[in-house]
Amino acid sequence: MHRSPTSKIVHLVRHAEGTHNLNEEESKLPAHFDATLTAKGIDQCNRLARHTKNLEVEAVLVSPLTGCLETARLSFPHLYDQQQPKKEEHEENKTTTTPFIAHEEWRETVNFLCDSRRTTQALQRTYPRVNFNGLSRDNDPIWSHYENIYGPYADHTSKRESDDAKGLLDRTRTWRGKVC
Repeated sequence: MHRSPTSKIVHLVRHAEGTHNLNEEESKLPAHFDATLTAKGIDQCNRLARHTKNLEVEAVLVSPLTGCLETARLSFPHLYDQQQPKKEEHEENKTTTTPFIAHEEWRETVNFLCDSRRTTQALQRTYPRVNFNGLSRDNDPIWSHYENIYGPYADHTSKRESDDAKGLLDRTRTWRGKVC
């Protein structure tokens, strides 16, 4: 198949199983704030990594949530952990890395505490190879936005963003603008 030199192939990977995926009611508990992966989720990433090692990847775009960052790191370990040689002959002695880029709008949804992220500083310490320049504030601005609308999580434990069709549409439009 012939591709245009300006075309891109996009591979979409949903996060692996997180602690919040085990039970819907459990996902609402504070223990799942910025949920991490389960042992099964880690195994899912390791299995996927066997298939991604031969892909040509220009960038890994990722949500700033821990489960998503961990999925990206474990599913593309050859890109996250190692330097990749440049392919151009005139630059054969130089190396480059595939960027991992996080952005607020690239997350699935913002409904429960599992959908709220840690501070940017904490994420940078855990994932030093990820570019977090797309995060405008240290604290989670989308979660803060919904706290301003619905109040503290203890007072409003049902869905937040999914009940805000206009807000979700606006975030989706912003997300598309960052990718396209």
